[in-house]
Amino acid sequence: MKKIISMLVIFFVSTLIGMADTLDEALSFYNKGDYGSAIKLIKPLAEQGNAEAQLRLGICFVAKGDYGSGIKLLKPLAEQGNTDAQFWLGRCFADKGDLASGIKWLKPLAEQGNSEAQVWLGACFFGKRDFTSVIKLLRPLAAQGNTDAQLLLGMCFFGERDYDSGIKLLKPLAEQGNAVAQFFLKQCLFNSLL
Repeated sequence: MKKIISMLVIFFVSTLIGMADTLDEALSFYNKGDYGSAIKLIKPLAEQGNAEAQLRLGICFVAKGDYGSGIKLLKPLAEQGNTDAQFWLGRCFADKGDLASGIKWLKPLAEQGNSEAQVWLGACFFGKRDFTSVIKLLRPLAAQGNTDAQLLLGMCFFGERDYDSGIKLLKPLAEQGNAVAQFFLKQCLFNSLL
């Protein structure tokens, strides 16, 4: 009996190690932008019900722009309370232009202090042209040096015609080569002269 249990433990551990290796290899492909290869590796594990594989597969689909497949995988995990799935589901909705759904999933995470969720929630508000909410949400994060928050705030200040505040935030980013910051900085500088 001990031999059978030992063999089962060895089998179980080797299966877990193989699964971890597959997920790590898929992550390597994902980080290189090779979503197709990552999906091929992860899909069998996800179809077997592995929640981590389902999450990573959903993330790959979102990154690839296949929002329908991403939502299909991420929503059940998000509804079960998986905060990573909630973030990526909110981001997926934001990317596809469903800002109300993006806000629904990102807002609770942002309220818990998740800085990535705060930036994406700010982007949703920006998309709705709710600059006041963006400024209120992202000002503290920008003050902490978050460059994504600084960029969105600078763009909001341009939208609000507060060119001096926009210039203050956008100039350091533009000097670091951020093309979006350079564009909005030029707009702020031009409009501040009028």
